[in-house]
Amino acid sequence: MKSKVYIVGSINVDMSIHAERIPRKGETLLGDNFTHSIGGKGANQALGTARSGADVHMIGCIGDDHFGKEAIAFLNRESIDTSALTVIGNTSTSTAVILRTNDDNRIIVDSSANNRLSQSHVDRWLCGNPDDVLVVQYEIPVDIANYAIIEAKKKGMITVLNPAPAHEINDLVYSHLDHLILNQTECELITGIYPETERDMSQAIDFFLNKGTKNVVITLASEGCVFGNRTIGKLSGEAIKVKVADSTGAGDAFIGSYVNSLINEVTVENQLIDANIAGALTCTQNGVETAIPVREEIIKFKEDYYGR
Repeated sequence: MKSKVYIVGSINVDMSIHAERIPRKGETLLGDNFTHSIGGKGANQALGTARSGADVHMIGCIGDDHFGKEAIAFLNRESIDTSALTVIGNTSTSTAVILRTNDDNRIIVDSSANNRLSQSHVDRWLCGNPDDVLVVQYEIPVDIANYAIIEAKKKGMITVLNPAPAHEINDLVYSHLDHLILNQTECELITGIYPETERDMSQAIDFFLNKGTKNVVITLASEGCVFGNRTIGKLSGEAIKVKVADSTGAGDAFIGSYVNSLINEVTVENQLIDANIAGALTCTQNGVETAIPVREEIIKFKEDYYGR
């Protein structure tokens, strides 16, 4: 039986507009390039994982509004199982309002329905078996994300945490974590180390391994990534050079491809290559919905880029 991936996480509607500059107090500006799309780190990682070829089940909360219906329709179109999405009455679907300028952006998030995710939702819908995978982030209540990790490990599932937005991790959680994936900023908040040099990266990875996490991946933006565990030590994931249009969904695409590799017989080296390609390809287009690649695109790019 094919392993399943359970994403316990956030679902947002993202509304974004561009302006030449940030408005002053009380000022109204004319903008352009308005977009609205389904987002949130949970939904984005579900999208990246599903497009990489996995059987994905989304556990989360949405509001009883138009955007909630839109979220279900979008995820269903992407073959993501939405039977575990709970509609919360008299509540809006979580919303992110994004003001973009040429060199900056400002974001305001109303977490609304995402904050209503509870232990009872996890107990009811997290029905995984050994070799199934759980993926969580911190855009839902942190205590619920931590609870899901511990419950999944009791079931023998493979557990994956992306601690974003950056937040300290409870010591109890580390021993239940199979894979921790985080970026440099998140790493610095948790460890006090901003990993740039080889020595920095080694110290940061050792910090997490000493806490009890089995595998650690630190993403390094345009410099690729670094992986570490007790068996093979430290391993660098080569950066993929592309022309960047928008890096918004790159981290989520990376995680989606990485997670799909967990349920297939893929070497760590190839797992990191595929994940870096997924992240890089996402950067070549604007937005997230249209930018995250499908598995076939990753394979073709890999063949063209490496000749294999």
